[in-house]
Amino acid sequence: MPAYLFRCNECQKRFEKNISYSKYGKVPVFCPYCGGKEVERQISPVRLNLPSKQSQYAPGDMERMENDPKAVGKALRTMEQQSGNPLAPEFHEVVERLEKGQSYTQIEKELPEITASSGDDSSSE
Repeated sequence: MPAYLFRCNECQKRFEKNISYSKYGKVPVFCPYCGGKEVERQISPVRLNLPSKQSQYAPGDMERMENDPKAVGKALRTMEQQSGNPLAPEFHEVVERLEKGQSYTQIEKELPEITASSGDDSSSE
């Protein structure tokens, strides 16, 4: 079951919540610290070890960029280029939007088919 990273807009604390693909977007998410209802999904930290380039983006790097969609977009584009493996067109759509400064929430609202299709497996409850 996937774990999603959230930040509470009321107490500003971050937390993870496990939600099955089939229930994502259908179950309410509340802050476990303050019970706040205004939570925002965050991009989960990514770490890539690329032996040929010895390049890494560690969780701390992504956390520092959390409020800077342009920096995240640039980092994701760099990671793809360094990996040498072209990714799906949907990846490029999201990266382009991030590089323009669009928020994660807005991208998710405007591209629901991307988040719904990212491994939607209702058998993974």
